[in-house]
Amino acid sequence: MSLFRDESPALGASTTEKELSGYGAGNPVANYYKPTTREFIQVTGLAAAALAADWIWQAPWACQVIGVKANFTVTSTSGTLQIVRVTADAVAPATAANGTTVVAQLSSALSLSGTANTRVIGALSTAAGSPLVLAAGDQLAYQLAGTLTGLVGMSFQVEIAQIG
Repeated sequence: MSLFRDESPALGASTTEKELSGYGAGNPVANYYKPTTREFIQVTGLAAAALAADWIWQAPWACQVIGVKANFTVTSTSGTLQIVRVTADAVAPATAANGTTVVAQLSSALSLSGTANTRVIGALSTAAGSPLVLAAGDQLAYQLAGTLTGLVGMSFQVEIAQIG
Protein backbone atom coordinates (compact mmCIF):
# COMPACT_ATOMS: atom_id res chain seq x y z
CA MET A 1 0.00 0.00 0.00
CA SER A 2 1.31 3.43 -0.93
CA LEU A 3 1.83 6.03 1.73
CA PHE A 4 1.87 8.92 -0.71
CA ARG A 5 -0.01 9.63 -3.93
CA ASP A 6 3.04 9.40 -6.23
CA GLU A 7 4.56 6.30 -4.60
CA SER A 8 4.33 2.74 -5.86
CA PRO A 9 6.00 -0.41 -4.51
CA ALA A 10 9.56 -0.60 -5.82
CA LEU A 11 9.84 -2.96 -8.80
CA GLY A 12 6.56 -4.68 -8.01
CA ALA A 13 3.83 -5.75 -10.40
CA SER A 14 2.09 -2.40 -9.91
CA THR A 15 5.19 -0.19 -10.29
CA THR A 16 4.53 2.96 -12.29
CA GLU A 17 6.47 6.10 -13.06
CA LYS A 18 5.05 9.59 -13.24
CA GLU A 19 5.63 11.50 -16.47
CA LEU A 20 4.75 15.16 -16.87
CA SER A 21 3.96 16.23 -20.42
CA GLY A 22 2.55 19.29 -22.12
CA TYR A 23 4.27 22.49 -23.11
CA GLY A 24 3.22 26.11 -23.24
CA ALA A 25 0.53 27.81 -21.16
CA GLY A 26 -1.42 25.77 -18.67
CA ASN A 27 -0.65 22.93 -16.31
CA PRO A 28 1.37 19.92 -17.45
CA VAL A 29 -0.53 16.66 -17.82
CA ALA A 30 0.53 13.85 -15.48
CA ASN A 31 0.64 10.35 -16.92
CA TYR A 32 1.46 7.21 -14.95
CA TYR A 33 3.00 4.41 -17.02
CA LYS A 34 4.76 1.10 -16.48
CA PRO A 35 8.48 1.40 -17.22
CA THR A 36 10.03 -0.65 -20.01
CA THR A 37 12.26 -3.43 -18.79
CA ARG A 38 12.36 -5.75 -21.82
CA GLU A 39 12.55 -5.10 -25.53
CA PHE A 40 12.17 -7.66 -28.31
CA ILE A 41 13.71 -6.88 -31.69
CA GLN A 42 12.03 -8.94 -34.40
CA VAL A 43 13.38 -9.14 -37.96
CA THR A 44 11.29 -11.22 -40.37
CA GLY A 45 11.13 -12.32 -43.98
CA LEU A 46 14.83 -12.62 -44.72
CA ALA A 47 15.81 -14.79 -47.68
CA ALA A 48 18.87 -15.61 -49.78
CA ALA A 49 18.59 -12.24 -51.54
CA ALA A 50 18.46 -10.27 -48.26
CA LEU A 51 20.97 -7.62 -47.29
CA ALA A 52 24.08 -9.32 -45.93
CA ALA A 53 24.17 -6.84 -43.03
CA ASP A 54 21.87 -4.14 -41.72
CA TRP A 55 21.07 -2.07 -38.63
CA ILE A 56 18.30 -3.41 -36.40
CA TRP A 57 18.25 -1.27 -33.23
CA GLN A 58 19.71 1.68 -31.33
CA ALA A 59 19.75 1.51 -27.54
CA PRO A 60 17.76 4.32 -25.87
CA TRP A 61 19.15 3.36 -22.43
CA ALA A 62 21.75 1.09 -20.87
CA CYS A 63 20.76 -2.51 -21.56
CA GLN A 64 22.02 -6.03 -22.12
CA VAL A 65 21.41 -8.66 -24.80
CA ILE A 66 19.93 -11.69 -23.05
CA GLY A 67 18.88 -13.92 -25.94
CA VAL A 68 19.01 -14.50 -29.71
CA LYS A 69 16.71 -16.97 -31.49
CA ALA A 70 16.20 -17.70 -35.19
CA ASN A 71 13.87 -19.78 -37.35
CA PHE A 72 13.51 -20.37 -41.10
CA THR A 73 11.13 -22.24 -43.40
CA VAL A 74 13.80 -23.39 -45.88
CA THR A 75 17.43 -23.90 -44.82
CA SER A 76 20.50 -22.38 -46.45
CA THR A 77 23.48 -24.36 -47.70
CA SER A 78 25.93 -23.07 -45.10
CA GLY A 79 24.65 -19.65 -44.03
CA THR A 80 25.22 -18.11 -40.61
CA LEU A 81 23.82 -15.22 -38.57
CA GLN A 82 25.79 -13.03 -36.17
CA ILE A 83 24.54 -10.07 -34.12
CA VAL A 84 27.07 -7.32 -33.41
CA ARG A 85 27.14 -4.29 -31.12
CA VAL A 86 28.56 -1.15 -32.76
CA THR A 87 29.79 1.55 -30.39
CA ALA A 88 31.25 4.12 -32.81
CA ASP A 89 29.87 6.43 -35.48
CA ALA A 90 30.74 6.00 -39.17
CA VAL A 91 31.03 2.21 -38.88
CA ALA A 92 29.13 0.13 -41.45
CA PRO A 93 26.93 -2.73 -40.16
CA ALA A 94 28.99 -5.23 -42.20
CA THR A 95 32.25 -4.34 -40.40
CA ALA A 96 33.89 -7.45 -38.95
CA ALA A 97 33.90 -7.81 -35.17
CA ASN A 98 37.10 -6.33 -33.72
CA GLY A 99 36.38 -6.57 -29.98
CA THR A 100 36.35 -2.79 -29.47
CA THR A 101 33.97 -0.79 -31.70
CA VAL A 102 32.28 -3.86 -33.24
CA VAL A 103 31.59 -6.64 -30.73
CA ALA A 104 30.05 -10.05 -31.54
CA GLN A 105 27.05 -10.87 -29.33
CA LEU A 106 27.17 -14.62 -30.01
CA SER A 107 30.11 -16.85 -29.09
CA SER A 108 29.75 -18.37 -32.57
CA ALA A 109 27.45 -17.46 -35.43
CA LEU A 110 24.09 -19.25 -35.63
CA SER A 111 23.94 -21.90 -38.34
CA LEU A 112 21.10 -21.42 -40.84
CA SER A 113 21.56 -24.88 -42.36
CA GLY A 114 19.85 -26.87 -39.60
CA THR A 115 16.33 -28.31 -39.59
CA ALA A 116 13.65 -26.12 -41.16
CA ASN A 117 10.90 -24.77 -38.87
CA THR A 118 12.99 -25.53 -35.78
CA ARG A 119 14.08 -22.74 -33.45
CA VAL A 120 17.82 -22.16 -33.26
CA ILE A 121 19.04 -20.57 -30.02
CA GLY A 122 22.28 -18.63 -30.02
CA ALA A 123 25.02 -19.09 -27.44
CA LEU A 124 25.73 -15.62 -26.04
CA SER A 125 29.29 -14.34 -25.93
CA THR A 126 31.21 -14.83 -22.70
CA ALA A 127 34.25 -12.80 -23.79
CA ALA A 128 35.91 -10.53 -21.26
CA GLY A 129 34.73 -6.93 -20.92
CA SER A 130 30.92 -7.32 -20.80
CA PRO A 131 30.36 -7.77 -24.55
CA LEU A 132 26.57 -8.01 -24.14
CA VAL A 133 26.12 -4.65 -22.36
CA LEU A 134 25.05 -1.69 -24.50
CA ALA A 135 25.30 1.95 -23.45
CA ALA A 136 22.64 4.40 -24.57
CA GLY A 137 23.36 5.14 -28.25
CA ASP A 138 25.07 1.84 -29.05
CA GLN A 139 23.61 0.05 -32.06
CA LEU A 140 22.92 -3.55 -32.99
CA ALA A 141 23.29 -4.96 -36.49
CA TYR A 142 22.91 -8.40 -38.04
CA GLN A 143 25.47 -10.00 -40.31
CA LEU A 144 24.71 -12.91 -42.66
CA ALA A 145 27.62 -14.95 -44.00
CA GLY A 146 28.33 -18.20 -45.82
CA THR A 147 26.26 -19.64 -48.64
CA LEU A 148 22.67 -18.45 -48.23
CA THR A 149 21.38 -20.31 -51.32
CA GLY A 150 17.94 -21.72 -50.60
CA LEU A 151 17.30 -19.69 -47.43
CA VAL A 152 13.63 -18.68 -47.23
CA GLY A 153 11.45 -17.20 -44.51
CA MET A 154 14.17 -16.58 -41.96
CA SER A 155 13.26 -14.53 -38.91
CA PHE A 156 15.20 -13.80 -35.77
CA GLN A 157 14.57 -12.18 -32.44
CA VAL A 158 16.97 -10.41 -30.08
CA GLU A 159 15.84 -10.00 -26.47
CA ILE A 160 17.11 -6.99 -24.55
CA ALA A 161 16.84 -6.23 -20.80
CA GLN A 162 17.04 -2.67 -19.52
CA ILE A 163 19.76 -2.25 -16.89
CA GLY A 164 19.89 1.52 -16.51
